[in-house]
Amino acid sequence: MKHGMRIVVFVLAMSAGSPARIASAAPQNEPVSQLIAIARSPQFRCVAALLQKIVDDAASRGPQRLYIGPIEQDGAAAFVRVYWPQARVILLIDWPASCSGEDMRIDDAALGWYRTKARIELDTDVVATVDEVAGSTYLVDRPWVDAVIAACLNGHALVVTPSVGH
Repeated sequence: MKHGMRIVVFVLAMSAGSPARIASAAPQNEPVSQLIAIARSPQFRCVAALLQKIVDDAASRGPQRLYIGPIEQDGAAAFVRVYWPQARVILLIDWPASCSGEDMRIDDAALGWYRTKARIELDTDVVATVDEVAGSTYLVDRPWVDAVIAACLNGHALVVTPSVGH
């Protein structure tokens, strides 16, 4: 992976502080044209490659359906939320500024970020109300999760089949 992708991850981590901060902004309803543009974007190759690695890393069985929400900005960094129903998570994926062959190389450090920090576990990280979040750096409220899932389901669906012998 090129240093640029790592820098984006680091910048996103430093500017956001936590997935909960990134998560706090309500998803926006984007025009259909922008959602279609996601899959046609040159950067989509890198996001799709990263999602393939994440699915492989999780030792998933069978085709996995991922729902990619609209591209959102957080300062200079862009990201998408990805709803992965089979894993019961919402992933927070950096949207790269560019996508070259070098960017397609995803190392263990990047995977570690997505294993532990840039994800919301729907079975453990969700509380009923915003009051229950109470300053947590990882908890999110159910109404927010429902809105994110709805935005992702209305976004781009991607089926990822785990690689053989990953």
